[in-house]
Amino acid sequence: MKVFVTGATGYIGSAVARALTRHGHSVLALTRSPEAETRLVALSQATDCEFIRGDVKNATSIRRGAEKADGVIHAASPGDETYAVADKTVIDAVLDTLAGSGRPFVYTSGVAVHGSTGDKIVDETAPYDPSPIVAFRVDCEKRVKAAAARGVRSIVLSPAMVYGNAGGIAALWFESARDYGIVRYVGEGANRWTMVHVEDLADLYVRALTNAPTGSAYFGAAGNAVRVHDAAVAASEGAGIPGEVEAVPYETARQLIGPLADLLVLDQQISGEKAKRELGWNPNGGDFLSELRTGSYARLRSGAARS
Repeated sequence: MKVFVTGATGYIGSAVARALTRHGHSVLALTRSPEAETRLVALSQATDCEFIRGDVKNATSIRRGAEKADGVIHAASPGDETYAVADKTVIDAVLDTLAGSGRPFVYTSGVAVHGSTGDKIVDETAPYDPSPIVAFRVDCEKRVKAAAARGVRSIVLSPAMVYGNAGGIAALWFESARDYGIVRYVGEGANRWTMVHVEDLADLYVRALTNAPTGSAYFGAAGNAVRVHDAAVAASEGAGIPGEVEAVPYETARQLIGPLADLLVLDQQISGEKAKRELGWNPNGGDFLSELRTGSYARLRSGAARS
């Protein structure tokens, strides 16, 4: 299968490209420049990549990619105020192109649209309760699922907090350790995050693309939820400054990083059992705290400063 992938040079997207290649698929990647294409080959180890020059806010390039592919995975995340516009552009272009074809489209949402869950472990039937920064995804999810009626095998995949390969939010803790000699986290740290290793998540994308039924949705989550304070302490140990952690009050963080702070204080326990049961997903990325202490993040340890 030739798969058009947006965000293929990113953290999640490059892992998806690797997984697709391992499973015998070819990758048609949306890229902005020749430099991005070179970086993608290095990141994804997918030497048979083809490329569509463009970006997620350019509907013409999205349509060209979708027209040439047997399926589409939207894994791009601009990470700025254009996120909602980009998602709408991609969804409109892909659904119009794939209508009536039966070809698959995997849209990336996120478990943050369900808000804090507290002591309840929730699955894909959980009600929406989004923070403002991700509220646009609710409509996106509904539109993608409804595209089943247009002859698109549409799937929504919602990752939990992603880690591994020295990337994700945990990498910022190691940057903080290196630059300031301390690991900072938002809020009191009693809130919980459910995690998923980026390589396990990439495997789930491939399984959803090839086997998920029309109009379905899956959470990409593995293992028990971890308290943020415990994770920050593990990161400090991995960074070589054990115990050097600091809680940044939510109000302060909101002033510094804006609505992203809302996501960092969510208290969520998320179940990935549906994906295991229906798609045969078997995440085995290991323990998040161990990964912070002695795993891939060790490469970020050098030069950690002490205040």
